[in-house]
Amino acid sequence: MQCHEAGGGRTVLLLHSISSVGAPLEMRPLFEHLAKSRRAVVLDWLGFGGSERAERSYTATAYETVLSTVLSELGQSTNEAGSCGISGRGADVVAPSLTTQYVAVLAAREPERFGRLVLISPTGLGRFVRTTGVNAKTAAVTLRLPGVGQRVFDGITSRKGIRRSLENLFADAARIPPEYERYAWASARQPGARYAPLSFLAGRLEDPDAPEAFRSLCKPTLMIFGERARFSDPEAGLELARRNHNVTVELVPESGDLPQLEHPERTATIVSEWLSTDPHPQ
Repeated sequence: MQCHEAGGGRTVLLLHSISSVGAPLEMRPLFEHLAKSRRAVVLDWLGFGGSERAERSYTATAYETVLSTVLSELGQSTNEAGSCGISGRGADVVAPSLTTQYVAVLAAREPERFGRLVLISPTGLGRFVRTTGVNAKTAAVTLRLPGVGQRVFDGITSRKGIRRSLENLFADAARIPPEYERYAWASARQPGARYAPLSFLAGRLEDPDAPEAFRSLCKPTLMIFGERARFSDPEAGLELARRNHNVTVELVPESGDLPQLEHPERTATIVSEWLSTDPHPQ
C-alpha cells in the first residue's frame, strides 16, 4: 500500500472514495491545506492509486481491516514522535462517499482509535442505503466471467464514460478539474485497475452495518454535503444530526457530491476549522 505524508503536528488521515473513478488525487486540495498546520497522511486504498491492484477478494470487511491496520501504524508513529500523546485521542479522519461507511463502522466498534471525524457525501444514509446479498453475489460472478468484467470496466472508464460519471458528481461540469479527469483515465489503464472497481459495481463493498453505525456515532462528527448532491442524501444527514448530538452537518452551496474538488477552498476551510475545534473546552 502507498501513503503520502506532509506537515507536522496532530495527525489527520485522509481517505479517498472507492468507486469506478475513485482516485487519491481527489483529496489533494484538502491534503495540501491541512498539511500547513498538521501532519496529513493520505492513503491509496488497495486496488487504487499507487497501491497494489492484485486480483483478490475486495470486500467491505477487507477495507475495514486495512483501515484498522493503518490507524494502528499511525498511532505507533505518533506516539514515537510525541505529537499527539498529550490529548490521548486517536487520529482525526477525513473520508468521502463509500469510505465513510468503513470509518463509521470501525468508529462504532473501536471509538478510542479515532479523534474527530469528517464525512463528505456519506453513502449508506437515507435514500442511499444499498443492500448486499444474492444480487451482489450474482453480479460479482457475472463480472468475473471471461471478458465480461473487462468490457464493462472499459466502458465506464473510457474518456466519455469518465466524463459522464464526473458530470453526475459535479453540480457544474465546468468546475471539473482537467488534471483529475486525466488522472482518472490514466489510472484506469494500469494493470489490475478493474478488480476493485468491479467489486464496487457489483455492490460487494457496501457494509450492511453502516446505517446503524451512523446512527450510533459517539465521536464528534462533521458531515459535509453538496446542496445539489445526487448520490448522497443531505436531508438524511440533517435528520441524523437532529437525533444524534455528536453529528453536525454543513451544506456547500452550488456543489454536487465532490465538494472537496468542486469548491476546494471553501471545503478546506470548513474541514480545517472543524478539526481545530476543541471537543473538550475548559
